[in-house]
Amino acid sequence: MSAPEYARVEELYHAALELPADRRAAFMLEACKDDEPLRREVQSLLQAEEAAGDFIATRAIDVAARWVAEE
Repeated sequence: MSAPEYARVEELYHAALELPADRRAAFMLEACKDDEPLRREVQSLLQAEEAAGDFIATRAIDVAARWVAEE
């Protein structure tokens, strides 16, 4: 991916994060128009963000404690 392409992905990713989740799909369709690879790349980042939940926002010690408690 070239630097301009990466910059566009980053721009759209951050813009989409600012929106409520239920408005992101429509935003992506409009923002990416006919650039399907761009839309897929940004969508994959949004899905990863959603899957991560609060993992990154949670202190490592708290995550470890929760894992130990589950064991």
